[in-house]
Amino acid sequence: IIRSHGISVHCYADDTQLYVPFRPGQTEEEALRRLEECIAELRTWMNKNRLKLNDSKTEFIVLGTASLLKKVQTTGINIGEERITAVTSVRNIGTHMDSELKMDAHIKNVCKTAWFHLYRIGKIRQYLTTEQTKSVIHAYVTSRLDMNNSLLVGVPKVQIAKLQRIQNAAARLITGAKSADHVTPILKSLHWLPVHLRIRFKLLLITYKVLNGTGPTYLSDLLVPYEPGRELRSSNDTKRLQIPITRLKTYGDRSFSHAAPAHWNNLPSDIRSCKTLTAFKTSLKTLLFRSYYL
Repeated sequence: IIRSHGISVHCYADDTQLYVPFRPGQTEEEALRRLEECIAELRTWMNKNRLKLNDSKTEFIVLGTASLLKKVQTTGINIGEERITAVTSVRNIGTHMDSELKMDAHIKNVCKTAWFHLYRIGKIRQYLTTEQTKSVIHAYVTSRLDMNNSLLVGVPKVQIAKLQRIQNAAARLITGAKSADHVTPILKSLHWLPVHLRIRFKLLLITYKVLNGTGPTYLSDLLVPYEPGRELRSSNDTKRLQIPITRLKTYGDRSFSHAAPAHWNNLPSDIRSCKTLTAFKTSLKTLLFRSYYL
């Protein structure tokens, strides 16, 4: 992550992303000017290093709450000789993000792809063993449910239910169960956590990695150790994190800086103090599995 002109620049192997904050109707024009200047400088740097900025493949999106988006006047941005019109959703490292960050576009895309693969696998199920079916389901279905699923923390239950129906169908396909059969015993027999707990598992796993120096470094600044104002029984628990106060439940409570500490502090201290990643994953899954099925 590089900061220039007050703009965050995220550079990847074949992708470059620029983020600039602004207030609609107040700092909008200034932010747009700084963004275009930053792009011009980035283009110059890329040319000197024999790289090409593909203007036609560039996407531009404005993110914010529904009320703020109504006040935005910017409809596009000039990049080179191209006029890039603002879109309502973009693909970001395998995730489809909409302008309000509701993750509706991502869930819709995951469901569409997963149902397609389930249909195709169902056509050849009779030729596969149970173990072979498990492998195929994991490769084409459950791996898609788990991809970037930590971004779904705090998403409405009605959206999570769409993903849960896919997992239920995958479990029935593996075991040969009928659609009328109760799915909970089937999921338990496969030792699968339901979708909402898989999301929590991924979030806590990332938190553990960040706290132990093996996660993304840019996330470490978002986790602050808890320091009570006076002597408490929890003062000796050095693995607790401070939960920041947020203004918006739909955005602030879903942010990593709030959601990660909130779920992390609810874990037993012995799990938070696990010495190895393997031990943490095993203990965490056991805890979540028992909390749901037992």
